[in-house]
Amino acid sequence: LATRANLQAFLVMGLTSLYIVGYIGLIFWPTGPIVWLWAVVIGVGQAVFPVIMTLIGLKATSVESTAGLSAFTQSWGYLFAALGPFAIGLLHATSGSWTVPLLVLIFLAAIQIVVGWFVIREPSLRLVP
Repeated sequence: LATRANLQAFLVMGLTSLYIVGYIGLIFWPTGPIVWLWAVVIGVGQAVFPVIMTLIGLKATSVESTAGLSAFTQSWGYLFAALGPFAIGLLHATSGSWTVPLLVLIFLAAIQIVVGWFVIREPSLRLVP
């Protein structure tokens, strides 16, 4: 599905939007019988990861550029991912609630939507020569 140009925007924007919905749900309804729904919504949103990995191969122009782009994006991506739990825990500890960390995660998901939209909608965009 991720290789179909007409579905890429829907997949990236839709799946990333599920993060935002889940985080908003956790802010306003963090307990009770509905809390499982936010976990499921966020879990389904994580399906955006393989879509993004597929886009790396689709936006590169050769085997070599695919390898270079993949190495670059994954190196930085995993570095930020490794720092993420520490940063979110620090925000929670300093703010005393989960609201601030969840707002940061909403902001990061919004950035992912904007960048994803730009990468997908720009047909002439090639991330590497």
